[in-house]
Amino acid sequence: IGDIAVFMLALMIIPLIMVVTLFLARQRNAFAQGPFTFTFTDEGMRVEGESVASMTKWPAVLRVTETASFMFFFIATRRAQALTVTSLPEATRAQIRELVVKHVSGKNRLRNGA
Repeated sequence: IGDIAVFMLALMIIPLIMVVTLFLARQRNAFAQGPFTFTFTDEGMRVEGESVASMTKWPAVLRVTETASFMFFFIATRRAQALTVTSLPEATRAQIRELVVKHVSGKNRLRNGA
């Protein structure tokens, strides 16, 4: 009976961990509340939202990767600021690409030949 109880406990712990994980993931993070406003200058990238404002200077950006929907500004190996570009005019995207080419020396992957 003791072995069966341990086995049943082991089976029940996985769903319990999943429930707790899902509950914690649904908690609101004040730093993740949008919408966000991005401002790009020769100094760097400023991001402002309801609960947060930050300035990332270009030397802190390791590389930039652009997809059809996003531009990812990597500041660490697995940490990036994501900018949605689907609603941006192509001229605005081109201006951001120019700043990236000028200031970010990493292995950037930009679209449209930049």
